[in-house]
Amino acid sequence: MQKKLMPAQRCSLALIVGNKLGDGIIAMSLRDRLVENGYRVTVFGNAIEGLKALFPKTDIKPFPSLKEAKGAFSSFDILVYPQQEDDCGFPLAKGQKRLVFREDPRFHEKKPMRKIYEELSSDLLDCRHTYKENSFKIPKGWKKALSSKRVVIHPMSGEAFRNWSKRRFLKLAKRLKKKGFTPVFIVSQGDLKEWEEAKAICEVKAFDSLMDLAKFLYESGAFIGNDSGPGHLAALLSAPTLTLCARNRLGARWAPSNNPRAILYSTVPLLGPYLQGKYWKHFISVSKCLRRFCEIAK
Repeated sequence: MQKKLMPAQRCSLALIVGNKLGDGIIAMSLRDRLVENGYRVTVFGNAIEGLKALFPKTDIKPFPSLKEAKGAFSSFDILVYPQQEDDCGFPLAKGQKRLVFREDPRFHEKKPMRKIYEELSSDLLDCRHTYKENSFKIPKGWKKALSSKRVVIHPMSGEAFRNWSKRRFLKLAKRLKKKGFTPVFIVSQGDLKEWEEAKAICEVKAFDSLMDLAKFLYESGAFIGNDSGPGHLAALLSAPTLTLCARNRLGARWAPSNNPRAILYSTVPLLGPYLQGKYWKHFISVSKCLRRFCEIAK
């Protein structure tokens, strides 16, 4: 169990969210809660730093290298790691505290991560006020759902076991076209070659920056994808978002949307994480995915 850190005078705090886009987006709600309760917060994370124009009130810095970490964090009273500590090879400065949420047993409960962050920050950092601060802001000139029939499909993720079948994604794109939608696959520059065959069905895009991706998502009509960073970004931008998820537990904790109907996972009982990770994708049909999408995209 983590020791409570409740300073008598509010202090400077480094919120170290690492390099994953989804983790960084979820952690921004924690940042807002900390600020509302009097902390002076700086966020560290490479992916979220690429979206800092969406958070104009927030001090966001790139994640330092291990060599630079001691100097980068030396001026803060508390280092808070919502996930895990990626840089613990350096000693703390005198009087400095380190708080790792993952080390608290409550971190592993089957609850949405935002709820877990709320409970841990209340108990460990004395955050008693419900936050009203919202650091997120849409840039001027962006037009909500400008291309309302455009459905963005993101078929990849950070881990292969999270990915629905490629064949089914391609079939889904064809079915969406027949229903009058305009599907567009989005992938990283490194994955363009793997998804070359999708160009026979629809457009396949890669983006040079996260802000370019964010604008494209905001001006699209909806999003379908695996549990991944772009899904969290689409949900943040209030696009109807359908997440295909390997396990119910993963969906309950990590899915971008708070709407349980916006999370689709296999209901076939598979014993153990290995079998679930390997076979879940075979038990979500294209028809089921399409029906659920049409339900949430109304």
